[in-house]
This record gives sequence, structure tokens and C-alpha cells, in this order.
Amino acid sequence: RHSPLPILLGPAAMAAIGMAAGEGREAGSGRRSQFKATIRSDEQASRRRQALADQQSEARSNRIADVRRIAMEALLGSEDANDLEEEVEVEDDDEEGMDLDQPRGGGHGKKMRRLRTLHRTLFFARQFQMPDWLLEPPPDLTTNWLMQVRPEGDRCLLLSNDGRVQVRRKNGYVLEHYHDARFPRGLTILDVVCIEPPQEDVPEEAMQQAAAGQMQLEAHAGGQEQQGDVGVDDTGRHGEGGAAGDDIDMAGGATGRGRGFPTARGRGAGRGRQGPQGRGRSGRGYASGDAPAPSAHRRRPVGDRKYAVCDVLAWGDHDLAGADVECRLFWLESRFSEMSDKPSRRARALQLIPAVPVTPEVLSQAYHLESGYSKDSLLFLHKEGHYHVSESVTPLALLWRDRQISRFVVDTQDKAGAVLPERQAVVLELRGKGWLRTAERAILAQLPEQELQELLQRGQEQQQEKSGQGKVGKHRPGTLVRVEIDGVDLAQRQVSVAKVSGFVPSRTRVWADPWSRIVFQHLHRNGQAQCISFQTLMQTVVGRSVGAAVGEVK
Repeated sequence: RHSPLPILLGPAAMAAIGMAAGEGREAGSGRRSQFKATIRSDEQASRRRQALADQQSEARSNRIADVRRIAMEALLGSEDANDLEEEVEVEDDDEEGMDLDQPRGGGHGKKMRRLRTLHRTLFFARQFQMPDWLLEPPPDLTTNWLMQVRPEGDRCLLLSNDGRVQVRRKNGYVLEHYHDARFPRGLTILDVVCIEPPQEDVPEEAMQQAAAGQMQLEAHAGGQEQQGDVGVDDTGRHGEGGAAGDDIDMAGGATGRGRGFPTARGRGAGRGRQGPQGRGRSGRGYASGDAPAPSAHRRRPVGDRKYAVCDVLAWGDHDLAGADVECRLFWLESRFSEMSDKPSRRARALQLIPAVPVTPEVLSQAYHLESGYSKDSLLFLHKEGHYHVSESVTPLALLWRDRQISRFVVDTQDKAGAVLPERQAVVLELRGKGWLRTAERAILAQLPEQELQELLQRGQEQQQEKSGQGKVGKHRPGTLVRVEIDGVDLAQRQVSVAKVSGFVPSRTRVWADPWSRIVFQHLHRNGQAQCISFQTLMQTVVGRSVGAAVGEVK
């Protein structure tokens, strides 16, 4: 049956009712669209990338702020040999609940940020940028990378504020203090390499002065730290660019005539032929019996040590760690062009290590010609890479070397680098249930339960002997252990552990070995380094250069 409504209302009324119904449906659909998710996948991915970039930028800013604050505290604080008992509070990633229960598993908990207390020496040891090792030349090596010829020596952080300089080794320990008026006002932090003169060229008198300063320093330190815990590596291995031995304040000696300067107790030693009783511009003199150890006084540094400047984190209170490589190195080059080449009698000589674009000619010259210093490695830096602090490894900085470049291609205790140990030794991070992982958190092996318990028992016994207490806390994941390996499975990314040497002291090393370093050493030890040889590197550079030239001609 048909509805009588059209007959009663007529065509015009029915048309008006239909239009109203259509508008209602459109309004209803618009209302529903406000509650329906219409976000596209590409927009969501872009939002996630932007949020991650903002999070990384904020974390980098916090790290740089921590570096500035703690560096200023170290420079303005005590000038004792080492601040072994000083602790600092920093913000760091929390991994306490992220033990690995599966061979390829990640953390089961969400990574969080928390305040963490560290020894000041350990904090400075975490500020070095740790490069990766070159296993395969990047395809854009000639266009987006720069190259440095790194000198042989210990990596250090040089801190300066208003000319007051403090040099810290790779393990965070103080190497020496001195004064250099060439540095600007404000905080300056440089990544440098300490170049020592050959041992046979050191005068006997200088060696005697250094030995006397060391004895006075040990007596003044009062046995705060044992000698065995001071080196960067507790095996004396060569080839890691780390320091070994005790920390000696090379600015030691009695006070002579000159301006006053800050000393270990925060006062100034002033003018006067005998030193402690005079007055100076930096503060009042010392009362008898209140003078610090002679090694804390400032005078001309002993020896012909100099520092090769490779990178910069801050200059005159300007933060440069967040800038790219081209900006940082251009800044260094321009500032060094304004500095005097001749240091004052209380300063060390500085040498800027340039970074140049990678071309066949430059690579060949760096490999074959002399550089004026003993070469350690070739360092390739990505032009857009920042200076990564508090990170175990960065792929935007790549190290490469062979026997032609360095005598220490493979870790060895032989000073000539010729005699190699029977097995390859690596440092890995011990996680829950005996998993061993690299610096980039890649699982390589798992210790058997019995071997793990023996290792923990040895560690507890060593702690008991050192602390003199009967009770030792539970093992904390993240401890570094040294192991000897029989082989490396490149396809499965695993190692075969032959022997566990023991724990690595926490104050001698910060990061585990990266996977690339383990492979790099393995290939050289077994004569399989053709894929990472200089010829392969040159072929890559020449091929890219020829391709770029052909493209320009076209």
C-alpha cells in the first residue's frame, strides 16, 4: 500500500522534507567524522620521528649541561692529584630491569631516565666519543666524510677555564695541571692525544724529577687508591690508545719567582724565592706546615710532552658538541690561527690535527708519507655527525689501521707489536644468566652456569680482600669481564669462549668492546684482512671519485 502522505502534502512539501533529511544525514556524517580516526600511517610515522628527534635533542642537551657543570666543579675545586672520592649526580638511562633472558631478546621493560651517582673520574671517562671500526667502506666516503691521521698516544680530555688547564686520561684520572693564557675565558673542553717524546730522548734529570714528583705525590695522596686500579686496562695491552701506569702531576716542584696561582688547598702561592711564605696575586701565602705537597705547586712542566688537538666539545662557554663535524673543526682551525704558536713557559705545546675530505691523493699521502709524528690510525668522521658523549660507540666515526700505519694493529703486550698472544682477548659486558654482550648490546655468547658461579665467587673473594668485609652485595648486571676466545663466527655473530680471565676493574674501563673491533682484530690475527686492506679502501675511494667525475662530465 502507498502512503497517503504525498497526496495530502503535495510535491513541494515532499521536496522540502527530502532536502531537510539530506542535510540531517550530512550533518550526522560530519559529526561521526569527528570521532573517527583519520590519521594516515605516513603522518603518524613522521610524528614519531619528530618526537624521537626531540627526545634525543633533549637528552643531548642534558648530557652537555652535566658535562659543563661537572667540568667547572673539577676546574674550580681541589687540585689534588685525583678526586677519587668525589661523586657527581647525572641523569642516565635505567637498565636495572632490562636483563636479557633470550639470546636475541631486548629489554623487557621500558627504558627510563633516572638520576645516577658516579665517581667524578668515571664520569669524565664516559665523555669520550668512542668510534666504531671500519669493516666496510661507506658508499659515500668521498662525499660525506672527512679524514684525520691520528697520532700515537693516550687520548685525553683537556679542560680549561680562564687559562687554568686540567688534563684527564681516558679513564678519567687527572694526568696533570698547568696554566695556558692562550685559552679563552670560560669553559673549554678539547679531545686531545698526549704525545710523549721517545724514552731515549728524555733527559736523565727530567726523569729523576718525574720520579721524585711521583714519590711525593703518592705520599701526599695518603694511599687513596692502589696502583693496580689506575690504568686504563689492567693487562698492559697496547693498541687501545689508553694510558697505563700511575697518574703523575707533571707540574710538580718547588715554588719559584712568579705570579701567584691556585694550589691544592684553594689558596695562592705568591712571590718569594722559597715559595710558601710569600704573597701573590692569586691569594695569600701559606702558614708553615699548611703548605701542600711540592708536586702541587706550579712551575714549568717537566719534559717535552705536547697535545695533539683532534676535536672540541666546548670553547669559551660555547657548546660545540651538538654541532656537526665541519662546524667544530672549522671553529678549531679559525681559533688556532689566532693563537700564538709559541707557548708560555708554564704551558704545553699544542698541535692541531686537520680533517680533510677523502680523495685518492689525500688517502695515499696519509698512508705513505710521514706526518711529523708516529701514526696510530686513520679516523673517518661523517660531516653531519655530532660529538657523542656518554655513548659506548658511534657509527659516524670509523677507525682504520694496518701494519703500515701502526705497530699495534692487534692487542699485544709486546712493545714492538710483533709477538701476539695465543688467543684473542676481548672485554664484554656480563648480563643476567651469564649472557655476554658487546658495547652496542649484541649478544655474543652465554657462560655455562658452573663457570658463571665460579666467576662470581672469584669476584666476591676479591671484593672481600679489598674491602675487608665478610658480606658482599649481589652481582650487578653490566659488569665488564675479560674473556679469551677461540674463534669468531661472522655469519652468526657469535664467539667461542675458551677462558674467562676475570672481572675488569670498574675504575679502569667503562665500555665493552664493540663487535666491529672484535672482528677487525680477528681478521688481522688470522690473515684474512684482504676485505679491509688499504687496497680495498683505495679502490672504493678511486671508484667513487671516478664515478663522480663521470657524472660531472655528463
